[in-house]
Amino acid sequence: NHIAPPLIETTLYLLSPLSSGTSADLSKYMLVFHNFSVFVSATCLGVNSIFLFIALFSLIWISIAEKRPCDNRLASIALITGIVVLYPLNALRIMLIAIVGMWAPEFFLTIFHRSIGATLFFLLFLAYTVYVIPQLPEEKKQSTKRKR
Repeated sequence: NHIAPPLIETTLYLLSPLSSGTSADLSKYMLVFHNFSVFVSATCLGVNSIFLFIALFSLIWISIAEKRPCDNRLASIALITGIVVLYPLNALRIMLIAIVGMWAPEFFLTIFHRSIGATLFFLLFLAYTVYVIPQLPEEKKQSTKRKR
């Protein structure tokens, strides 16, 4: 579980301006925000989101490529960028879990913890399908003329 400590440290960095009562125990994968502790388990690392992002992006990429040639280099960069963006998005998710858990524990226990990850992922992917994917240019066709 090598991803958890950097993810906890990133979340700690995001939470630190909000309160001096924020700490972490990296050996136990715990983040403490005032009196509320968040345990960052293996299922919290966002690996499922990465695979889902790759699968959905690839499906859209393939459907675009069937209609028109697509610049695969730029599509690959867009895919990698989306995967990279998932890391701070996951840190934001953990930060929101800590804040909501401290301020509204009942709401946290009933719906927030189960739905915030899917909601943030959906918003990211929606933004990608609205703003990034339509910007993927067509593949530039190479000239068939030969130099003499």
